[in-house]
Amino acid sequence: MIHQLSAEELILSFVLIDEYDAAKLLKDEIYEEETEEVFNIRLDSAMNGLLAKDLLIVIDDETAELKEDYVKVLELMLRADKVVRFSLIENEKEAVRAIYFKDNKSLLHDSVQGGIAHRIRYVKDWKEWYKTFVDEKDPESASFRFVLPEREFENLLELCREEEMPHIHQLFQTNVKDKNIAAQLAKDFAATKGMLGSIFITDYDSSHTVDKVVSYLVLQGSEQNWLIDYDEKKQEMTIKPLQIERVFNF
Repeated sequence: MIHQLSAEELILSFVLIDEYDAAKLLKDEIYEEETEEVFNIRLDSAMNGLLAKDLLIVIDDETAELKEDYVKVLELMLRADKVVRFSLIENEKEAVRAIYFKDNKSLLHDSVQGGIAHRIRYVKDWKEWYKTFVDEKDPESASFRFVLPEREFENLLELCREEEMPHIHQLFQTNVKDKNIAAQLAKDFAATKGMLGSIFITDYDSSHTVDKVVSYLVLQGSEQNWLIDYDEKKQEMTIKPLQIERVFNF
């Protein structure tokens, strides 16, 4: 079953199971600038939406509760042992696909249109779902690596924001031996306007405290996709072809 929800329906769902921190986090992310009056109108609409989707049971004039199966979905999202979150930039808006893992179950959560719309479902082969999200392409040179000091990488993103194509082109043509890959990277980075996607893999302990986080930046390219890995000790960024099976090796 697929749950298709608006942001306010998901926020209200968290409130109805007393998960106020999760509700506030999502509200602040999407509707931070709205007045309470306007947002309360959204919540009234969300109540009707949950009723129409048969996710809510009205007990009396002042009491309503979510259906048990739907509550289990929300609890898995909030109590997962591991969360894999993949974000991409589409038309200068962020699209996010997350997978929540717990008790041999995998729950997929798509957040689109800048977080206004949400789709949630259980899945079996979660890696296949990631491939449909990122449009995995076979890398021309799987072993390719290009290392930049962190400060130079930040300067590169600034050039992208300023759309300084000649300087971007010069950076890659000067430092990358394979001129075809250099041209690809220059074109792909320039197209980002300094906005990159990301991957976060978060593990939680038994008390649901963060135990470990692994993160990468992601660039969708015209011919292949790129993974950008940060080495904190060396303060270096490594750009390499994105290969999902190597990133999600668990």
